[in-house]
Amino acid sequence: MASENLVELLTSGPEKWNIWREQNPDVIEPDLSQQAPYYHVCETLLMTRRPTFDLRGSAHAKLSGINLFRAQMKWTAFYYADFSKATFAGGNLSEATFVESNLSDANLNGADLTNANLQRSKLMRADLSGALLRGCDLTEADLTGANLRSADLRGAKLVKTNLENADLTGCRIYGAATWGLNVQGAIQRSIVITDDVGPEITVDDIEIGQFLYLMIDNMQLRRVIDGITSKVVLILGRFTPERKAVLDSLRTEVATRGYVAVVFDFEAPKHRSTDETIALLARMAKFVVADLSDAKSVLQELRGLVPELPNVPVQPIILSSQIEPGMFDFYRKFPWVLPVSRYDDTQDIIDGLQSKVIAPVEAYLAKNGASGG
Repeated sequence: MASENLVELLTSGPEKWNIWREQNPDVIEPDLSQQAPYYHVCETLLMTRRPTFDLRGSAHAKLSGINLFRAQMKWTAFYYADFSKATFAGGNLSEATFVESNLSDANLNGADLTNANLQRSKLMRADLSGALLRGCDLTEADLTGANLRSADLRGAKLVKTNLENADLTGCRIYGAATWGLNVQGAIQRSIVITDDVGPEITVDDIEIGQFLYLMIDNMQLRRVIDGITSKVVLILGRFTPERKAVLDSLRTEVATRGYVAVVFDFEAPKHRSTDETIALLARMAKFVVADLSDAKSVLQELRGLVPELPNVPVQPIILSSQIEPGMFDFYRKFPWVLPVSRYDDTQDIIDGLQSKVIAPVEAYLAKNGASGG
């Protein structure tokens, strides 16, 4: 069949295509990548997000359940398309685009999806066992209940990806970016965290796989720890709008001096109290800046870290118009809690950052031979 007729047959719907597929078993790998290199979406489809598409101006078609076994569809692009229950087993879909498409219950067993774009796509219960997903973008994709056994996810982008109840047994994740995953109920067994070179090392938790690899590669881990403890500055204070403006300005200015500023203005992780979280951050810091202005929780936060971290100097600061809290006397006995620096306003502490914060800290560290927690 001529190549142009293949495209027409494809867009006519799954029934005609599947009949042709059964009648032409000798066509082992129907090549659609050259005949249909791009999928154009009209403005209406962009607004409605309906699962229909148009290949080269042909009639709209839903391809739910279509059999594209071993089809060559590399570089082809689909947006908002419905491929639910479709068969792509063994197909070449490398660098293809399926943005916000529906591939639920699809058979992608052994398919090549190298560098494919599957952002925000639905892959619920999809069979991706043995699939090549190297460099694949799965940002915000929904793989609830998907079968990823022995899938190759090396270098894949797994940002806010839903892997709830998915089967990750034996998949490979070396170099994958894993951020904000939902792995509730997922089967995580024998996940390979190493590349092809050297011994194969497996873990049973995809989220800590990267960290474990750093622990194994202790030279790299040492560089990471040294880099953190020589650059991180933890900034504590009260987060009313007025006070937070000072802390945010401090963070910006500290960053210009080659440090990495961390302002604790986020919700503490589950199963860990606020004090424990701050202590963990402080252990990774070179020094702490604590704004005592309108202090309330800051003194409590300091109590949880100052006595335990003599190698992490604390530089307190406070508005010139305020007096030091009475409870602050407790901290004066610790030599690593430096004398309080006063400032008139936000601009004053920014202009005096070197003399009022950084210089005293660096002098203390130089004298005591400390370099962080």
